[in-house]
Amino acid sequence: MQKSKLFVVTASHFCVDTYATLLAPLLPLMMAKMGLSLASAGLLASFFSVTSFSQPFMGVWGDRMKRRRLIIGGLVLASVMPLMGVADTYPMLLVILFLGGIGVAAFHPQVFSLVGELSQPRRSFGISVFVFGGTLGIGLTPWWAPYFADRLGLHWLPVLMPFGVIFALLLLRFVPLDNPQVTAR
Repeated sequence: MQKSKLFVVTASHFCVDTYATLLAPLLPLMMAKMGLSLASAGLLASFFSVTSFSQPFMGVWGDRMKRRRLIIGGLVLASVMPLMGVADTYPMLLVILFLGGIGVAAFHPQVFSLVGELSQPRRSFGISVFVFGGTLGIGLTPWWAPYFADRLGLHWLPVLMPFGVIFALLLLRFVPLDNPQVTAR
């Protein structure tokens, strides 16, 4: 088991799932800021969720890549989600949610296969630690994000963007992203 590499990947998963969870707890503040109706707000959540339909296609595409570029690209693309705080139009918000959602969908398929490889011979334990990292992001975000945005303002959300880029750089530097299944064919 490659513990330090698994830690970097798990922390990246925490980051991606934190970004993925930002919309719901901030939706009341976004509604007030932009004067959105309940229907418009509901459409935002649905629009973001629909991007996950691309996940199987990302998996098929990722299985054909010699390097797991979707992990890095997905993480960086998911990091646009904090731009919600500075979006001043509904279409801009839709674009941010679309890009962030595609990033979240791109990240997950390839990273799960990577975690399995990094966790050998304790695959189940490694994957459970990785899933826990994402679940922690999902669970903590509704707690801190509204407080953060209420105290500092939605316009401060973009300060969260560099975390995705930092983790992408750490993954590039310390984690092997080659896909051995492609070279074995």
